[in-house]
Amino acid sequence: MVSWQSWGCGTARTGEKGCLRRDEGSETHFLLVTMWDSIKKFAGENPELAKYCQEDDEFPLEEEEYVQHCKIFYEK
Repeated sequence: MVSWQSWGCGTARTGEKGCLRRDEGSETHFLLVTMWDSIKKFAGENPELAKYCQEDDEFPLEEEEYVQHCKIFYEK
């Protein structure tokens, strides 16, 4: 689990972040999960379009064009 307070290009709700990892042969896939009070403050008027930070250029990433948004159906 990666722990961080904020990204250079946005801040999620404190303590509500996670990263899931799946190894698939020679590739590794990561699913970043964050919770936002207002996703539009971070992503703008088209929150379904993926937004990348300058720091992301340092990593060999396949940049997705779109992101998936889910609603919380259970919170403890």
